[in-house]
Amino acid sequence: MAENTNKPVYFFRFEDILDNPEQELRELFKFILGLENIEGTVIERRIMDVMGMGSKKNQTYKPRQGGTNRNLLNFLPEQIEFTKQYNEDLFHIFGYVKDKRLPDNNTPFLDYEGKANP
Repeated sequence: MAENTNKPVYFFRFEDILDNPEQELRELFKFILGLENIEGTVIERRIMDVMGMGSKKNQTYKPRQGGTNRNLLNFLPEQIEFTKQYNEDLFHIFGYVKDKRLPDNNTPFLDYEGKANP
């Protein structure tokens, strides 16, 4: 869908926001504001203020602990296979596959025979 529109689209991974919130917020606001750089802006100051509060104070959502794929047992094999096939391109783009060609991304959980494991 993003390829078929003239509207700008910003993609991000939830894991990246958790791992590096300051950098991801900077990139997001540069995109939203159409700026190459946000240095010296009110937005940069607000990001720094929020980061300075610490993760316990500025976190509105606390992710569950315990790892990837804990809910797989709730899905039928046919449902998992359909999801894998339907979203294969996105899973590769966002690094959610086991792929020997890519650096370890700490989140791979899908294995595509042949395509992702040359």
